[in-house]
Amino acid sequence: MAKTANSPLEKKGAIVRAMDAVERVGNALPNPATIFLILTVAVIIISAICGSLGVSVTYETIDTANGNAIVEKTVKAVNLLTPDSIRHLVTTVVSSFTGFFALGTVFTIMIGVGVADGSGMISAMLRRAANSAPKTLVTAMVVFLGIMSNIASSTGYVVLVPLGAILFMAFGRHPIAGLAAAFAGVSGGWSANLLIGTNDPMFAGMSTQAAQTLNPNYMVTPVCNWYFMFISTFLVTAIGTFVTDKLVEPHLGKYEGAVDGTTEDLTPAEKKGLRFAGIASLIYVVLIVIAVAPQNGLLRNPETGGFLSSPFMSGIIFFIMLLFLISGIAYGIGAGTIKNDEDVIQLMNKCISGLASFMVLIFFAAQFTTCFNYSNLGTIISVSGANFLKGIGFVGLPLIICFIILTAFINIFIAVDSAKWAIMAPIFVPMFMRLGLSPELTSEQLLRYIPDISGICQVECTQLFNLDSTNIGPGHWLQMARCLREHYGRYDGFVLTHGTDTMAYTAAALSYLVQGSPKPIVLTGAQRPIGFDSTDSKTNLMDAVRCASEDLPGVSIVFDGKVIPGTRAKKTRSKSFQAFSSINHPYLGILRDGVLLRYIRQDCGAYPIFYDALNTRVALLKLLPGMDRGAADFLLERNDGLVIESFGVGGLPESGGFYHCVDEALAAGKTVVITTQVENEGSDVGVYHVGHALKNKLGVLEAYDMTTEAVAAKLMWILGQTRERNEVERLFYTPVAKDILWPVE
Repeated sequence: MAKTANSPLEKKGAIVRAMDAVERVGNALPNPATIFLILTVAVIIISAICGSLGVSVTYETIDTANGNAIVEKTVKAVNLLTPDSIRHLVTTVVSSFTGFFALGTVFTIMIGVGVADGSGMISAMLRRAANSAPKTLVTAMVVFLGIMSNIASSTGYVVLVPLGAILFMAFGRHPIAGLAAAFAGVSGGWSANLLIGTNDPMFAGMSTQAAQTLNPNYMVTPVCNWYFMFISTFLVTAIGTFVTDKLVEPHLGKYEGAVDGTTEDLTPAEKKGLRFAGIASLIYVVLIVIAVAPQNGLLRNPETGGFLSSPFMSGIIFFIMLLFLISGIAYGIGAGTIKNDEDVIQLMNKCISGLASFMVLIFFAAQFTTCFNYSNLGTIISVSGANFLKGIGFVGLPLIICFIILTAFINIFIAVDSAKWAIMAPIFVPMFMRLGLSPELTSEQLLRYIPDISGICQVECTQLFNLDSTNIGPGHWLQMARCLREHYGRYDGFVLTHGTDTMAYTAAALSYLVQGSPKPIVLTGAQRPIGFDSTDSKTNLMDAVRCASEDLPGVSIVFDGKVIPGTRAKKTRSKSFQAFSSINHPYLGILRDGVLLRYIRQDCGAYPIFYDALNTRVALLKLLPGMDRGAADFLLERNDGLVIESFGVGGLPESGGFYHCVDEALAAGKTVVITTQVENEGSDVGVYHVGHALKNKLGVLEAYDMTTEAVAAKLMWILGQTRERNEVERLFYTPVAKDILWPVE
């Protein structure tokens, strides 16, 4: 028959055709367990090829048998088809399965979740929350509850998706939109949550096994992803609400069906059960707080008093299981769904019996992981991949974004989350660790690597942020200064762990924001992450804590056994452990065999002077031969101050209009500072004709022996206090924390 414009036979659009193609590919994929079997066979074949070709990688590591010396280690691909490899693999099949980390954690936590779910508590909680939602927030509430429901695995699909449709119908809205909103929350928000759920221990276990191919002592805790989960909960709620209200429901058209949908209210027994569960949960939480909150609490680290390295965090799976178990039993007693201990055991049995498919998946995943690790293909891929990404400079945020896109793409074809991560973790976790990306690492976990610190002093930790230092700027400097100010009276010294790339800028900025501190404020970091075998982080952190326990006033950087004034530090090596130098100033001291040898003592007062303002409208211009004034005009138009890195002892090219540019800027109330691109010995603008007029006629400020980092930070600090020209000049030439030594004529 002839096709009309609205004919159902009308040609599909490109997006629909693409979605159809994805669906066909996804449906054609075998069962996830079969995928792991195929991948295991593929690993065996690839290992045979790589082993025959002698494929290997060489990387630096620590030789513990040789005094912890840094040595090069070569790892070769192992052929899994050799007799020795075959004998090893067939004798480790059972131990690979039973030792797979995710197996025990999931089974443990599901014992408690099974009772909470089977007793009806989780279903009652979801229905109660949904029923109490006001009309204006019903979409957001449905999406939010869908996200929260994944704490009990797939309960949301059973309870909340149909409940969403009923809720929308009760408010005269399209039930399909409600169903879509609930499904979006349950599926789109899978693994996002405000609480630790059943999936987190499983993923942490897989990540731990992957990380231990690089560092046998590395542990990834189930709470490592909580920050991301927490924020994602609200992000997915907002997006799901917007898409439902603005796109999905308008597309469905006005609902003209009967508005007789009513949500089933809770029965008196269910309400009683929730009261019992609430009381039991409150008592349980109070007992946990009593055991965890005090510094010497039962579940704190008995040696350091730490929290993240405590028995509580090590046993977090058990405590989560107990929370679900206790509240579930209390609900069941109150609601009458649990009569005796036999009912509790039956609920546990029912929940565990539902994990049969998971056990099959884990069996094949464990064999894949064993083959992959034994073949050394994981190490070869992670080292080679990390070296390649470093070589092309593709690290940090761009790498993370591309990894998210890759994960989303794989998610289209493999829906099972555990299957995806079991495939990806052995490759990407060690690779990213080699690139310094270990987002689960917190300040207290750092201390776990160096337990000897407890013999020096008592350490308490505060985590301000967890950022690549390239992303740290003036706002973070002010936040650090505020934190120091708030805690200054409580502690004898302070250590700030910081990435090396911008550490010198931060040290300089803190030297101006916290002036004259009688207590040590020490910054340190590492060239290689603490999870690496060949790392300088343990030594640097230990040295920093030692210095923070000494009479070492002011801000300093402690790195590679050297103590550098915060205003004199500069990163002069990008890879070596000797990363920082003290520019135009001696070291404040050095560390030898754990002992601080002090050379120079910074000036200090009885109490520091804190500042809380920076003018970030300061720019830096590095001159190139033949450059004209265009770049300077651009920067001066948008900023209040400009630091110009000139050649040699300083000066500006006579061509290109630089003198007129600077003259106009000074007349407009801008501040211009001349410094040198040469690291050592500083500037002396008046030596040559090209610089003489700058100082004597125009009144440009000269940096002398100051570092560029100190000049930029000091100018931000000064312009944050005043813009009056004479006062700016006075403050600039007034020494702060030994930042300038040359006499001013």
